[in-house]
Amino acid sequence: LAGAGVVTALIIRLCLVPLYNYLERKTLYHSFTVHVGDRSAEAVGLLDTGNELYDPITNYPVIVVQYSAVRELLHERIREIFEKNLEDDLENIYSGFKEANWVSRLRLIPFSSLGKEKGMLLGFKADGVTIGSRCLENVIVAIYSKSLSENGEYAALLNPELIK
Repeated sequence: LAGAGVVTALIIRLCLVPLYNYLERKTLYHSFTVHVGDRSAEAVGLLDTGNELYDPITNYPVIVVQYSAVRELLHERIREIFEKNLEDDLENIYSGFKEANWVSRLRLIPFSSLGKEKGMLLGFKADGVTIGSRCLENVIVAIYSKSLSENGEYAALLNPELIK
């Protein structure tokens, strides 16, 4: 009886616990599509309970997406801002968005994190974001110039408000 208890404990420890952890992590990842005009970009996002970012003007929830995932949606002048690390040059940002006819989409999202207490993310108002079977219209996409995931599992941090 004691041997059966030990074997059962080993099976639970070696099989069921990793399986449970795997399934729990899978529920945190969500595929989504960002739509702008006739273009769209697909990516996988991590549900980030710490992402409490909202656009200060419209109060729309914000998805933080790495630049490489939305690069093809952007006008070449806006791409230039990220490729030349000009995210802090407001004059260049405005002229790039104006040239792309995206001034009405332009958003500056204030944030704070452990690495940066008072930062600003450059973003845009998407025409829509599809997550699963839901198409959401009131979403802001903030662009992060670096990679968000070391192993490439995800390319965005999703606001929990979008998954409800």
